[in-house]
Amino acid sequence: MATLASLDVNITSTAVVSWRWNDTTRFLVEPDPAIRDITLTTRFDKNDTLFDLTIPIRLKGLKTGTTLIIRVLPSSISSFDFIENPTVPSVVRDKFISSTLLLEFRLNSLPKLLVSSEAEEPISPLRAQSGTVIDALRELANVTTVSVYIKNEATSKTHFRQIRQSISEGLFLVIQDDLASMYHGTGAKIITLPAPVQELPPSYDQTEPPPPAPPFYDRKRPRKDSREERDDDIAMIWAHLNMTSLRHSAEMNALKEENKDLKQEIHELKERLAKYEKGQLDLGEEFEAEAAKTAEKIVELGDLTDVKFLEVRDEGKFILRYAAR
Repeated sequence: MATLASLDVNITSTAVVSWRWNDTTRFLVEPDPAIRDITLTTRFDKNDTLFDLTIPIRLKGLKTGTTLIIRVLPSSISSFDFIENPTVPSVVRDKFISSTLLLEFRLNSLPKLLVSSEAEEPISPLRAQSGTVIDALRELANVTTVSVYIKNEATSKTHFRQIRQSISEGLFLVIQDDLASMYHGTGAKIITLPAPVQELPPSYDQTEPPPPAPPFYDRKRPRKDSREERDDDIAMIWAHLNMTSLRHSAEMNALKEENKDLKQEIHELKERLAKYEKGQLDLGEEFEAEAAKTAEKIVELGDLTDVKFLEVRDEGKFILRYAAR
């Protein structure tokens, strides 16, 4: 029988999440920003047993991007299974080049939703894509059957077989979440997102008859003089221009904010690229240094071999001369 110490599983994989809502299969594929990935962290060891879905997002009140975490604890799982190489829809196929694993969770309680303690409540999206993510989370945080697609790897299959057995045998830790240490030490908090409300139209029996039509007056309205008509037209034009100006101003502010975020993302990508290039340069220098050392060792070994060969040859000649006497 496996133990938590022997499992020692701590893996993070790119993920696509799927669930059912109103008899329709939903998918969450792209976070915000879209250049990042939704990930599933699976941890089963002597310190922690949990599944964390981490979803990058942009929220108002936070200067930089953050993440929302859907945490599933084994104690809330009624059944867990996985399918190798399932039939996948196009949205999942576009995300994974290789084959996939489909993890299926059935829960006996709703998952926890964690966010940085610095986030304002109620959470509000900074950009349109983050709004799409929050809309999806309103559904996802209120369902008890969740499917997660990840990359199919041999080590992952071995781990998930062991985890499936551990969950079925009740082998997991029941511990208090250490929220204070999350988000680089700023801490996390648990939030709730109410399920989206879909208002149905009233039934036919509940509808009231329409109000009676206003009485018809044959009398014509008094005609305004040309000055009044002109003043009304001017007022309407000014009102329209004012509304257009306000709308353009709001759109401009939104574009400026998005441009600021994009610049931040570009800056982060440049830093990551610089670190990668420096790492490659360091590896190249280390390789050249090791190659030079190896070449020196080969030369030294060749010289030593020549010396030993000469010594053996001289000893052989001496032995032959001695034997000839």
